[in-house]
Amino acid sequence: MMSATTNSKGNASSIKVMTDDEAATYLNRYDDVRGEKGLNNLAGAREHWVQFGIKEGRVKEVQTELNNKEVLAYMARYPDVKSKFGKQSSTELIKSVNEHWKETGSK
Repeated sequence: MMSATTNSKGNASSIKVMTDDEAATYLNRYDDVRGEKGLNNLAGAREHWVQFGIKEGRVKEVQTELNNKEVLAYMARYPDVKSKFGKQSSTELIKSVNEHWKETGSK
């Protein structure tokens, strides 16, 4: 993972502080960031992380399993996943989407 460097004013001069997977996870995890930066704006996620996320203690690491909120965000981002699994019960849905994410989406 790359880290940010700072200039003489203490501002980040590089925003490549997270991998693409981490940036996508960050957008999926935080509705406010996704709403401000956009659904697929990985550079915007990195920028937010440097400017606010580090100070706020936000998590950027990719998880091994999606939580309920992340399952919904994942389905919102990928309509094909929603159409494939969206009619299942809550328990089945979470399990199925996590399996899909582990096999396809997290790679």
